[in-house]
Amino acid sequence: MEFTVVVRFETTPDNHAEALRVLDKYIDGFLRMQPGFIESRLNEREDSGGYLHFARWENEADFRAFAEKAKSHPLKFASLMPVQIFIGRYVTILALLLVDR
Repeated sequence: MEFTVVVRFETTPDNHAEALRVLDKYIDGFLRMQPGFIESRLNEREDSGGYLHFARWENEADFRAFAEKAKSHPLKFASLMPVQIFIGRYVTILALLLVDR
């Protein structure tokens, strides 16, 4: 069964453009390469206060395996911007902060 993850990134006017650059690099250079990854979409909020990233995975186990790898990735989003991650079959079932632990 497919598994959906939604990540909300909060930005400020000072880091908004840099956040987009970092997110694009992370998604294209790391996330897309992970086993079980299907697709993702990065959407800018209308108020330019951040981004929403939607990712589809083949199953929860693939996402969890990625999340473990992500903990050792050199990029730590929490140092750039606040991050909230919502995961679940239908989205927003559980919120986890998986970065900067």
